[in-house]
Amino acid sequence: MSQENANGAEPVIDGHAVEEAGAAVAVAPPPVPTPALAVAPQGTPKELVARLDAIKEAQKEAMEEGVDYGVIPGTEKPTLLKPGAEKLAALFMLDVQPSNEKRWGADGHLTVVSRVTIFHAPSGARLGAGEAVCSTREKKYAFRTANLKCPQCEAETVWRSKHPPRNEPDAEPGWFCSSKKGGCGANFAADDERITSQERGQIDNPDLADLWNTVVKMATKRALVAAVLIVTGASAVFTQDIEDGQASPDQAAPAKAQSRPKLDGARVQKIGAGIAALKLTYREIGVMLGAAGADGLTEESGEGVREALGALTPAQAAKVEAHLEKIAQDRDADQSQKGGKVDGSQASA
Repeated sequence: MSQENANGAEPVIDGHAVEEAGAAVAVAPPPVPTPALAVAPQGTPKELVARLDAIKEAQKEAMEEGVDYGVIPGTEKPTLLKPGAEKLAALFMLDVQPSNEKRWGADGHLTVVSRVTIFHAPSGARLGAGEAVCSTREKKYAFRTANLKCPQCEAETVWRSKHPPRNEPDAEPGWFCSSKKGGCGANFAADDERITSQERGQIDNPDLADLWNTVVKMATKRALVAAVLIVTGASAVFTQDIEDGQASPDQAAPAKAQSRPKLDGARVQKIGAGIAALKLTYREIGVMLGAAGADGLTEESGEGVREALGALTPAQAAKVEAHLEKIAQDRDADQSQKGGKVDGSQASA
């Protein structure tokens, strides 16, 4: 209801001052309510702790090191791999939805931007997403190492020898085709143009098309692991810092050196004596070492043989010893057969 006060002041309506008819109405703004939290917790701290415990239990009971996660010496947390991420997705009933954007370069390079969105399978609620990139421009894909090709067998297994040829002790060390790497074992002079004219080192990868599918899968995998870590909170247990659990060369080299046992000197001499007794050729020695998984001869000389034998591991030495024993037995058997035939002919005579 409208009313006019005693001294002729302007009318009021429900406690709000207004102007006379035809004028604009000035209404006071409504009171501002107290704002609530933008994101309210949907669980308790105890439930969060239980989730992390479940992840740790899954790692212990359902995951395998080297398959689901990798442990790198010197890192604080293991690296989550694709199989492990898939197991966590199954554990928490996650619906993983990947999408990829492919960006082609005029030079044949491909860059893939992958985005993995994760939903809760039972409810359909969106839980989060992860994004990652992979490109053929990455160093490990963009370049390849050009190895020297053998002029005889055409295998890329030619290496520099550490010693000069045995018949030319003052000559410059040449080249050899490693039989262990699948080569023919041939040797070449240091100035052989068939070797020296070849391109070596890192070159542009001429086969980029062979990697297109690889970078698509790699981008998707990276995004999947990132999304699972975010949605499950598994970053407290795992990391994605080192991809696929692979150590860098400077990390891997010391571990490899430490894990390589040294062969006893007396055993090396015994194997060398066995080789000398059987009068094996350098070609036969190279083949035998390759079959044992060892490095071949760097040169066809006694020094080259001693060097190769000294580099054997106990397991490789055992294979070489078994090979030598078999050769000796085969030769004895052949000799016996020849002797039997002679005796028989003499007896018949």
